[in-house]
Amino acid sequence: MKLSHATLLVKDVPQSVAFYEKAFGLKKRFIHESEQFADMESDGIALHFAASAAVKANLPSGFQENSLRGCLRSRLGRKKAHSVYAAI
Repeated sequence: MKLSHATLLVKDVPQSVAFYEKAFGLKKRFIHESEQFADMESDGIALHFAASAAVKANLPSGFQENSLRGCLRSRLGRKKAHSVYAAI
């Protein structure tokens, strides 16, 4: 089985796309004019971003959002550890 696509529910689609472009070098394929949906691609895997508010409005039962609070920390300059943490 091969992963072909994944969808991330995010608060801010354009900000999330910009982060993934800069941090991981993903290529933006499409951002809807409403800025509520976007597509990116990396090595044949499609990554979709959808605004959590828009999705929540279309799911009467709702969904449980993650409890992570906005942190973006990068230690890319250190010799031994290369890590990026993001809460979206």
